[in-house]
Amino acid sequence: MEHTQICCFTGEAELPLDNVAEIGEKLEAIILELIEKGVTLFKIMDESGFGAMAAEIVTTLKSEHRQIQLEKIPVFQVTSNNSDDYEKLIFAPCHALIDNSDYCVVYIKRHKGFPFYNVMYAISSNAKIIYLNLH
Repeated sequence: MEHTQICCFTGEAELPLDNVAEIGEKLEAIILELIEKGVTLFKIMDESGFGAMAAEIVTTLKSEHRQIQLEKIPVFQVTSNNSDDYEKLIFAPCHALIDNSDYCVVYIKRHKGFPFYNVMYAISSNAKIIYLNLH
């Protein structure tokens, strides 16, 4: 059985308004390149900012590239003060996003928070990191 090529996306929840068009153009080019490389499953977790943009582009491209799929990783609501539950509920979706991913497309501006944590986890998971950089 052939290995499904997987790509996940992680990035800022808020995109700079001055750069939204540039980010979108670059992200679409990256996604098209990944489709050419055989990626068929794209995963997002955050449905705001960068994650929402990635989901929108993948959904649009599905009309021309019927082999691709979008998977949305659910984020759990933390209702417990128990630190074990908190860690499980917070980090489990991050791991589900990245586990088994061959590529991780990243747009981060800060070296803290969940996008940064996800990048560090992706590096340790041997996913190829693709940084979306602005000029």
